[in-house]
Amino acid sequence: MNMYIRSYISLIILSLTTILYWSSCCPSAFAQQTTTLGAPVTAVAILTKDDQGHKLKYPSSVFCDHKTGEIYVVSSGNAKVVIYSADYFPETSIGKGRGIDAPEGVYVDKNGNIYIAQGPTAKHPAEITVLNAALFPVKQIRFTGFKDAKMFVPVHIIQDRNGNFYVAGINSLGIVVLDKNGKFLRKLIPQEHIAPAPASEGMAGFLSHKRSYQQKSHISKDSGKVVPVHVTDVTTDDRGRLFLLSEGTSKIYVYTPQEDFLYSFGQKGGTMGKTSRPRGIAIDNGTDRVYVCDYMRHTILAYTLGGKFIFEFGGKGWSVGWFNYPTSVAVDPHGNVIVADLFNQRVQILKIGKIPANRIIKKSEQ
Repeated sequence: MNMYIRSYISLIILSLTTILYWSSCCPSAFAQQTTTLGAPVTAVAILTKDDQGHKLKYPSSVFCDHKTGEIYVVSSGNAKVVIYSADYFPETSIGKGRGIDAPEGVYVDKNGNIYIAQGPTAKHPAEITVLNAALFPVKQIRFTGFKDAKMFVPVHIIQDRNGNFYVAGINSLGIVVLDKNGKFLRKLIPQEHIAPAPASEGMAGFLSHKRSYQQKSHISKDSGKVVPVHVTDVTTDDRGRLFLLSEGTSKIYVYTPQEDFLYSFGQKGGTMGKTSRPRGIAIDNGTDRVYVCDYMRHTILAYTLGGKFIFEFGGKGWSVGWFNYPTSVAVDPHGNVIVADLFNQRVQILKIGKIPANRIIKKSEQ
């Protein structure tokens, strides 16, 4: 019995120590403001209900239309997309009546057309359902022309300056590139070249890339091996550069608008500045920041466009700026960060405060 009592007392002491530590360095757990490494975070709005007054159920993806300021939220548990006005009022929702029954992600083009990535159901295969600005379905884009096309499930969509679509999803390597009409063009597949190294030194590696769906031939163990990468999310900056996020490698792969590889950044891990299971990426062109949400660490990390880590905020919790398995991130026209807070059943819109002078990144470091 004494052994159990001692264990219980030790557990209490450890819990109290943890609470004191987090309350001293992360007061957001006990207040409406989160103090991060580098910048304070405050709530602009918390979205919890749809246009019918029902609670959001497992919001898994968010998108902001910068032309209108509207926010699109995939409410997975309700199998619909909820549209909020720029002042966070739930205007309407898109569901089964519009052919939307398995939404995964949303994109809105400059003409107001809405592209909804959908998973497979008994009624249809995985597809992108296109609706016009009046919310009427006008087209279905289905996937053919590449290996694993029948298994591919689209999740995130963006469009480049030429009108081509870049689609990230599951069950297929890399990213799918479609023309403006939805016809398959090619795949862009980042690859990690892992060089052999002594166990004590870990695995060092460098990156290559390619634009076809065929995998490179196997490289001998003596020279290392090339590992094709699954892409989880994709976004673009105001220069047209492509940023491809891989949950598997915890890296962001950056390409020119012509799909020439530039560089990669990010590191897998469970400590500050690293990601364990990154699920979403967004860029704030106003501040030249890249935001990445880490599903397992319950955090949002901020980097420069060049890949230098700046700060992070979050942790597992329910107060403002804390999360319970975040899955998607977006940025609105004001620079507010929008986070799909999956198991807290809400979407947080957060304002990032001014970074102290000693944390400001020079242009040469970006």
